[in-house]
Amino acid sequence: MLGKFSAPGRCWSACCLATLACSHMSMLHAALPVNHGDHVKPDAAATSQTLMSALPLPYLQEMQEHLRQQPGLLPEILKSLFEIILFEENSNQWSLSRPMLSLILINEPVYLQLRQQIVLAQPADKQAHLAACLDKLMTDVGTNLEPKTRDKFTQNLTIVRHEYRSKS
Repeated sequence: MLGKFSAPGRCWSACCLATLACSHMSMLHAALPVNHGDHVKPDAAATSQTLMSALPLPYLQEMQEHLRQQPGLLPEILKSLFEIILFEENSNQWSLSRPMLSLILINEPVYLQLRQQIVLAQPADKQAHLAACLDKLMTDVGTNLEPKTRDKFTQNLTIVRHEYRSKS
């Protein structure tokens, strides 16, 4: 977790982190290799290359070093965002969905592991339902950060949240 916060404090802190992550996500894409298992997807690689050429080298190096020192930082932020969306009352789905997609696209295998951890952390009688809901999250979502892709992801996330919470 991000720390021991009350639900409103935790939500606010995660929103701040999400906003920060979203505002710097293009830099994160440039700073990190985009990992989709055993290959880098061409459109993500091209986007990273374009973004990298626009970043000041010292900033990029500092970000890379920070992420090397804190390898669990981005997965932990993504986990916290999922927990807030799925299990807590919030009205920030749109603003939380933006960094979530970026964090998923940065490292798809980490997202898949995290997804499995979230499902397995639920009571046995809720696991299948949550897994079925999460199966819909990336439906028709591209591997880029174009507005159309972001909007589709946000739409899917809203559906996943509604379906899961309506039967929980």
